[in-house]
Amino acid sequence: MKTHSRRPGRARPPTRANSRRSPIATYCAAVISAAAGGSAYAQQAATTAENESELQTIVVSGIREALEKAAEEKRAEESIVEVVTQEDIGKLSDPSVAESISRLTGLAGQRVHGRVQDISIRGFSGDYVTTLLNGREQASTGDNRAVEFDQYPSEVVQSVMVYKTTDAERVSSGLAGTINLRTMRPLSYRDNVVTVGVRGERNSLGNLNPEGTTTAYRANGTYIRHFLDDKLGVGIGYARLDSPEQEQHYKAWWWGPNSDSNNVPFNNGASMLNGAELYNYSRHDVRDGLVGALEYKPSDIVHSVTDLYFSRYAQHTWDRGWEAYLCPCATGQAIANPTYTNVGAGPGTPGMPGPTTRFVTSGTYTAVQSILLNQYATTHDRLSAFGENLELDLGSWKTAADLSYSYAHRQQRWTETYAGYAPFTNTAGDASIPVRNALAGLPTVSSTLNYANAAAIQLGDPAPWGGWGHDGVDNRPTSTDKIKSVRLTTRHDFNSPISSLHFGAQYQVRDKTLAELEFNLLLNNNRTPINVPSNLLKNPVSAAWGGFGNILTYDIPRAMGQLYTLQQFTDNNGYSGDYTVNEKLTSGFVQFELNSKIGDTPVRGNFGAQLVHSRQSTTGFCPGCGGGQPVSGGASYNDVLPSANIIFDLTPDVMLRTYAAKTMVRPLMSQLGDYVNASPQPDVSDQSCHPVSGQICSFRWAGNGGNPLLRPWRADAVDVAIEKYFSPASYFSIAGFYKHFTSFIYDSVQNNGYNFSGLNPNGVGPIPSPYGSFSQPQNATGGNVRGLEASLNLELKLLWSGLEGFGTQIGEAWTTVNVPPDPNTGPTLPGFSPRVHTFTFYYERFGFEARVAERYRDGFVGSVQTTFDFRTYTQILADRQLDAELGYSFNSGRLKGLSLTVVGTNLLNSAYRDTTGPLGSTGLTTPQVYERYGRVFLAGFNYKY
Repeated sequence: MKTHSRRPGRARPPTRANSRRSPIATYCAAVISAAAGGSAYAQQAATTAENESELQTIVVSGIREALEKAAEEKRAEESIVEVVTQEDIGKLSDPSVAESISRLTGLAGQRVHGRVQDISIRGFSGDYVTTLLNGREQASTGDNRAVEFDQYPSEVVQSVMVYKTTDAERVSSGLAGTINLRTMRPLSYRDNVVTVGVRGERNSLGNLNPEGTTTAYRANGTYIRHFLDDKLGVGIGYARLDSPEQEQHYKAWWWGPNSDSNNVPFNNGASMLNGAELYNYSRHDVRDGLVGALEYKPSDIVHSVTDLYFSRYAQHTWDRGWEAYLCPCATGQAIANPTYTNVGAGPGTPGMPGPTTRFVTSGTYTAVQSILLNQYATTHDRLSAFGENLELDLGSWKTAADLSYSYAHRQQRWTETYAGYAPFTNTAGDASIPVRNALAGLPTVSSTLNYANAAAIQLGDPAPWGGWGHDGVDNRPTSTDKIKSVRLTTRHDFNSPISSLHFGAQYQVRDKTLAELEFNLLLNNNRTPINVPSNLLKNPVSAAWGGFGNILTYDIPRAMGQLYTLQQFTDNNGYSGDYTVNEKLTSGFVQFELNSKIGDTPVRGNFGAQLVHSRQSTTGFCPGCGGGQPVSGGASYNDVLPSANIIFDLTPDVMLRTYAAKTMVRPLMSQLGDYVNASPQPDVSDQSCHPVSGQICSFRWAGNGGNPLLRPWRADAVDVAIEKYFSPASYFSIAGFYKHFTSFIYDSVQNNGYNFSGLNPNGVGPIPSPYGSFSQPQNATGGNVRGLEASLNLELKLLWSGLEGFGTQIGEAWTTVNVPPDPNTGPTLPGFSPRVHTFTFYYERFGFEARVAERYRDGFVGSVQTTFDFRTYTQILADRQLDAELGYSFNSGRLKGLSLTVVGTNLLNSAYRDTTGPLGSTGLTTPQVYERYGRVFLAGFNYKY
């Protein structure tokens, strides 16, 4: 329901908070008092907007038009927002929506395989952010709630509104903020529109696998037409992505000292690299996105909008490389010709040196049994969304009904196979593996053997301790997410300082199901190792970028059918991905619009509250309980969420924004999932039977899993911002914010009194007590996040007329977090970077457009998906990106409507780097992952008729 003309595409789904009294209630009461005592100011904002419209006679387009639209929406909104708008319908300004969003002040992107996929707002990762499409919450193809933005083609997204504060009417909101993707509204266009765009794409790394490609394309088209004397509008948008990805990947497995069987340290007890991998990844992404809109407005009374969105995404990944257990624990040999480096030597305590750690930074590992990995993976995603909004304008009364449905399904498959020098023993392994600069992000790893020698290498299980018991793995996870929602809202306008009353209700049901299906791959003929048949061989891949040579390469799908047998297996890790979460949310809200004065100062905004009733239930499995016993649980609770957004117009161009609210975001799906990895364990403390020679007197339950009783993250939030506008596209803003957690979630807490009653011990016993040790997510209290943001959008002609056409955008954000240390993430929050910086310099005049954009974020703890879709946390290092764009638009003549564009992204070829060690602290860390993705160049055209 468009209940306020300054809020196009407003959202209104679920939020929550505590029902306890707080200072926020006092703030809201003061606002109401000011409203009652002030004089009416109901018409001033509209009059100002009309006057500004009459004075604006210069027609702008391109970059400046987009900036003016964004600044206009930011100024008009009652919430604190950031806005991105397209330069023109169907005209792509960035390779993805996520790239554009990540350049907004206070926002930062996390790269996944070289592309921005997860967005953090004010130090909170995407798990604490709610994403909407045309105001409606969206299902996710991921394992949790966070939307993967590369699923939404930027060509069909008209604009993005990022809400950093919320209000009572916006029922679907996140703890950190809300991102609303908005698609076309056909009747908002003055004329019929047809656009076509095509771009070619190339990656600078070349082709790292035989099946990969370095070039591909993107294409898009839009059709908008009016019928019935502009009472009916139809819009269709289509975008196709055919894109290559290349990745050079190195990972250090772990660091630490080693000792021999007599407990004598190798290499004087120095810490050393114990394993490593070098992989070449090639991915081929194909995505088809379709958006449709049917808008009907036969009169000023009736307005109907029907939205449709569909996306189909397929990714094929080929991964080849080398890996090895380098540690003396596997080889039994010390590192030859070692070079040592001491790291740490801090100030320590008075009179005592600081702690140091001695590392082997270079040397030769001997008797190493290397493993050659060939992996093939596919991902198939389908997203669809439907929405119908019907508004009735009955004068001072306005009402609306909104129906929506969002669906996301993901089907994945990973297949990996192993090979090595035969026979699979240390003596047949490498004579040596020299490693240089081990503490560098990317060390140099080499070998004297030819790993492309098909005659010497066999498929099998070459792990140095005798093998894993299989010759490969085939994993097939799936996820399905469905959201159904109905919303009814009403608005009544008054001729008073309280200019309108909004109230309504929403009911939303969400079901998310995750399932794992895993197989061992076993070579035919009783797992007898064999050479790769010649008909399966492909050109070898090269890991020369890491110091290595060529590596044997073969056709994995054909090898699967020709050489292997599948054997299904289940273990605790597999079942941890099998669960269903059901949520039923009933929300009601009331909100008052304020348009008044305090003295001579105009005051406007809103205040109100939500009441949210949540009912959650989950089902899962206990695989160690009688072969897969079902388990279930759930909870219900209420939240009252007051909020107020009050704006003081200090001058016609300066405004002071204030905000206070209770906010919340629901737990991660993976935390709610009621899976139980539990089994009886020997109780070594029980000596009641006077045990002899390994005898066990009794057993005790132990395990880990999810927690279906979790409550949401909840916070009291306060914001203050000052905005000064210099021109339609120029402004300066500075904002401070503070969030105090009244409830947050530890990702893993040990509970030594967990009740395992009802679980089947599968014949193991005796078990004297049903209580045992269980690790699971738990709610806690305390902690806060605070920060300061500053942004400047400036047309440089305001400084000197000779700079007509030049402009700049600068954003800085500083954030601090204070939370009790979590066992998994440390004393921080996932996605938190202390400093985030963005800078854009542009030129637009006489049809020419040029833009250079830089974005930077400090290091942070990030949530990543590891092999076989397991989620873990890692310390991701600081990242700086540089992009550039050059274009020309024909604004007259026979080619009018045509624009040409060249774009370069990741121009610094910035590496993704993370470390292992204590998360979120200044403690000693060691290099872990180093990845390079190459520079990406796009060139093409867009034509608008």
